Amino acid sequence: MEDDEFSDTYEEGDEEKAEELDPENPQHYFPIMEKNFNKVIAEIESNPEAAVFADEYNKLFEAFFNAYNKQKELDEETKQLHEQIVEKDKKISLAVNLADEDKKTIDSLKSQITHAWKLADAAHSREQVAQEIIDNLRRQVENLNAEIDFRNKLNQDTEEYAPKYDLFVIFAFCTRYILIGILKLESCYKRK
Repeated sequence: MEDDEFSDTYEEGDEEKAEELDPENPQHYFPIMEKNFNKVIAEIESNPEAAVFADEYNKLFEAFFNAYNKQKELDEETKQLHEQIVEKDKKISLAVNLADEDKKTIDSLKSQITHAWKLADAAHSREQVAQEIIDNLRRQVENLNAEIDFRNKLNQDTEEYAPKYDLFVIFAFCTRYILIGILKLESCYKRK
């Protein structure tokens, strides 16, 4: 470090500046140290017996100056790293919140799918029951048609002995069975 980096002489402004420097303020530490260094160097150089130590004292202050600058750089780097950590922490918090919301959405969709499958199974069961009822009604209609045919043949063969069935009575009888089947279907759908 060269001597011109530090001021060797004191001016009247330096005393006023020194009065402004606060030893409790960390930003004023180095200017106060520099002022004290200049004062000590001036005293050492004015004393011929101590002049041999001036070069060593200069080297010592130069090492202090380099350490001070390095500390300022490290403080700035630490500040930047802290800001990055805070920023990354915010991003992580946001990602965790989004992941939680996604999990809730997935769980909700799973429950909706499960509910839809249950509804589909119930509808399938109702459809099977309805199909069975329809098949039973068809069989009943076929049986009634067969019975009507049988009675018609019987009436033709033995008109004198058999009571005559009116076609209207037979139709009403068939309609009754069909209505009973429809009511069974409706009650099956209402239960589900």
